[in-house]
Amino acid sequence: MIQLPEGAAFVVDRLTHAGYPAYVVGGCVRDMLLGVQPAAPGWAAIAVRPHAVGVDRMSGTVPTAKGDVHVDWALEGGTMRITVDGPDVPLTVAVNGSIYHAEHGKISV
Repeated sequence: MIQLPEGAAFVVDRLTHAGYPAYVVGGCVRDMLLGVQPAAPGWAAIAVRPHAVGVDRMSGTVPTAKGDVHVDWALEGGTMRITVDGPDVPLTVAVNGSIYHAEHGKISV
């Protein structure tokens, strides 16, 4: 299950408790599926934990305070292949039950 970002969860909760329908769309869904998150304050390090929920391929760019992070992933025979290209900061990618680290923002698994 995908965890909503704290700010999005707050807004959805407030709207639904007030009796209004609320939906998560657009960039919020993209960011959740791509799985790009800060791993340190100010995006001094980046973590990528993609979520393959109802899709078998995803590609997109997430803007961060340190620069854009481009993620391209696809499920191939039950295994996720992923390429991440981001700013020159430490990067961690969690995929297929393994964790990969790079010091300069680029990983391809």
